[in-house]
Amino acid sequence: MQRIVFTKRAQKDAQKLAAAGLRSKAETLFAILRDNPYQTPPPFEKLIGDLEGACSRRISIQHRLIYQILDDEKVVKVIQCGPIVNKMRREKTMSSIEYLRIFSDADGRSHFDSSTIDLRMNDYAPPATPLNTSPPESARAMVFLELPVGWFGDWHPTPVRQWLFLLTGECEFETGDGERCRRKAGEVVMLDDTMGKGHRTRAIGDTPVRIAAVHCP
Repeated sequence: MQRIVFTKRAQKDAQKLAAAGLRSKAETLFAILRDNPYQTPPPFEKLIGDLEGACSRRISIQHRLIYQILDDEKVVKVIQCGPIVNKMRREKTMSSIEYLRIFSDADGRSHFDSSTIDLRMNDYAPPATPLNTSPPESARAMVFLELPVGWFGDWHPTPVRQWLFLLTGECEFETGDGERCRRKAGEVVMLDDTMGKGHRTRAIGDTPVRIAAVHCP
């Protein structure tokens, strides 16, 4: 059994979790840390950079539980448990595109994650002026989709790992952990839940949802 201690920042974060409707999820993770901080699932990741030596578990799409395991003292030190701001966003020298990822854990349950694709200045189409681009990726196929008004797709895994680029309308995704998230025209989604129960999708509003879907190898 581990003892949990909180930094001052984590104490402030914890007080705000109830207002965000995340207290129950956070308490479940705290219980896991007390019993076995190395337990999977739910998955965790080891961090690098300024937080090297710490671990991260997901509370919600925007909230992370960041902690350090002190084995010799049988202590788990919670560093923060609030919303994470991507450091790259604050760097004026770099542009990025944020996307929503839907993935499956080892038990086949789907979850949300939020990530970014970094864009760097590149001589992409000479003699035109250089512009920001992402690193190139291979694609297997590309199709256009249209979700009619009122369309609902019950639980299903994605048939292939694919990028979705929303062109019109708005849709709502629901993952196996009960979380819901909406995305609208101009936003990007990565479907990576090729196993398990999958996710639900619903067209929102009175506009058909048109999507450009790019299938990954």
